[in-house]
Amino acid sequence: MIKTFIDTNIFLDILCKREKFVDDALSIFDMAVDNQIELLISDLSIANIKYYA
Repeated sequence: MIKTFIDTNIFLDILCKREKFVDDALSIFDMAVDNQIELLISDLSIANIKYYA
């Protein structure tokens, strides 16, 4: 399985429904649900997401 680091912006694309990016961001999560990739995120990203969302 490919380990893939997810940037804060990918989460914000989904949570904020950023029109240009939300479909691509959702496709990344779909790949994770299908066990094609494993998603990784930094601890700081979690704090940033909480702040913006």
